[in-house]
Amino acid sequence: MHSSVQTLLESTYAAETIGEARERLGEVLGLDGAATTAVTLRVLAEAKFAEKLVAVRKFPDWRDRLLADPTNSAFEPMDQPADEQAGNARPAKSTVELVKKSSVALLRWGAAGFQKTDPVIVEKRRSACLSCDQLVDSPNSFPYQFAQRVFAGSDQRICAACGCVAAKKILMATEVCPLADPEDLTLTRWGEPIS
Repeated sequence: MHSSVQTLLESTYAAETIGEARERLGEVLGLDGAATTAVTLRVLAEAKFAEKLVAVRKFPDWRDRLLADPTNSAFEPMDQPADEQAGNARPAKSTVELVKKSSVALLRWGAAGFQKTDPVIVEKRRSACLSCDQLVDSPNSFPYQFAQRVFAGSDQRICAACGCVAAKKILMATEVCPLADPEDLTLTRWGEPIS
């Protein structure tokens, strides 16, 4: 991200809650109040969108077009509390960290040419995950809701140890299980060598 954009958005990125991030983004953009939750989450998740929005902040017509972009609705949490103040108290950091972590995994996978795992290994990984005590239902939070929209119909349970959607992670040749096998500490729970 361009350094001046980074500087302008620093306070938004440093916010501890969604409400605080919304207020700070509203100030940066010259709005009369806080930015919407959807726009704020999109700014936190997409550097290119953040750059465009900050670049046109002094041109209200262009800024307002981006603020009204229908794509923003994909970032609106489905579990938004009826009480807006309760929604504003959500931690922004955990959402951003998860989005960044997912992006790094996808970039790593892309750098490897989107290499898929051998089907035999996928089944071995799937079996290990299905029998693992760390496989849990995904929380009702923005990143997982977004994943459910993108990967509709697939198993959305996550690994509690790393936060990844297990059904997607097992397909990526570049990914590893974060936990050691309790019976052989040189291997992961997938039975693969710890790197």
